[in-house]
Amino acid sequence: AIRSVNDQWGVFSRSRVQLLPHQLWVCRQVTQHWPARWMVADDVGLGKTIEAGLILEPLIASGRVRRILVLAPARLVPQWRARMKTMFDIRLQEYTADGDRGRVSFWETAQQVVASFHTMRMDKPRERLLVAEPWDLVIVDEAHHFQAQERASTLSYGLLRELQDAGRINSLILFTGTPHRGKDFGFLALMQLVRPDLFDPEQDIMDQLPALSQAMIRNNKALVTDMQGNKLFQPVTTEAVDYSYSAAEAAFYNTMSEFILDGRAYAAHLSGRQQTTRMLLLIALQKLAASSIAAITRALTRRRDMLTRTILGGLPVDTAEAETMDEAAEAEESRPSEVTVLLMKDEIARLDEIIGYANEIEGETKVATLIKLIETRLEPEEPLLLFTEYKATQALVLSKLEARFGKGCAGFINGDER
Repeated sequence: AIRSVNDQWGVFSRSRVQLLPHQLWVCRQVTQHWPARWMVADDVGLGKTIEAGLILEPLIASGRVRRILVLAPARLVPQWRARMKTMFDIRLQEYTADGDRGRVSFWETAQQVVASFHTMRMDKPRERLLVAEPWDLVIVDEAHHFQAQERASTLSYGLLRELQDAGRINSLILFTGTPHRGKDFGFLALMQLVRPDLFDPEQDIMDQLPALSQAMIRNNKALVTDMQGNKLFQPVTTEAVDYSYSAAEAAFYNTMSEFILDGRAYAAHLSGRQQTTRMLLLIALQKLAASSIAAITRALTRRRDMLTRTILGGLPVDTAEAETMDEAAEAEESRPSEVTVLLMKDEIARLDEIIGYANEIEGETKVATLIKLIETRLEPEEPLLLFTEYKATQALVLSKLEARFGKGCAGFINGDER
């Protein structure tokens, strides 16, 4: 009886996590019929990695799965491996291209693997994977990266499609918090990978929506509870807090705005790639300026130094698909110092002017306002979570918090594995 219950729910496990009802429900839905073909599209923050572990445990214990392949963005591969080991004692072997260069293929000995789908879509790893023994279960994290369009698909989508067509996937589970990204064709193409018998991107989506409940699970933050039935997430309340720039900040932002407008005007007279390169750079500069003066000043200083070394010529803009929002932000922070095309004829002189205004600013009003809010609104020992898009802004806020509340008062996470 215990074994029967555990095979369905996975509740008698070695997992070192506090289980939640919606996670157990996902486990039951996925494992009650085999082979399993599902998209799990829970809201961000509901523990999809834990759900994956809960699904794997009873399947491994009951012997229904032996060969497991987890495909994830490169930066999440170490996290998947660590969490499966520490939380569920599931030991996934990490695939690396360097470890698969010999005559004997990596896949001939590996049974439970986690791999970067950005690595696997390259020619050599892809060729070897496609001829490997079929997988009992393939799990895909951040599945929204597997995009298909009417005329073209991402390499990641093509990889999964080839595995499917080659008969290498028995059961398939896609995890994503954003299953539909505004285009019906892309969404239905993903669902077609899951259930080709139910979905077709070439057909009307309205005729296919009634079948979603047979292939997609989606838990909403507003509805999930703990084991006692208490809601985990309270309704969000927002409040706008106004503040005014100092005179030095106002001078800086006015000059920065003029620089952006002049750069747009200069780019408008160009065409094709020359215009696109400059417009992407100007957008990145605008976003950095909106984050903090520290972030934009750091970027402009690096750009000025780079331009003094090499003014002529140009480097192509990196249009590679960002794996995470962290990577997208990093690309924006680095773009000003990597794109060598001039935004205007007198750009270096204009950058010197902007940086000069930035050096006259003694402190950012936005951060000072934040410190005041913490002092006046928070109770002692009340936790606070702050989000920044760029590392330079994060470093600024962290330094100001430690200056006011003491060394070690705050920690940080920014994708640097520390």
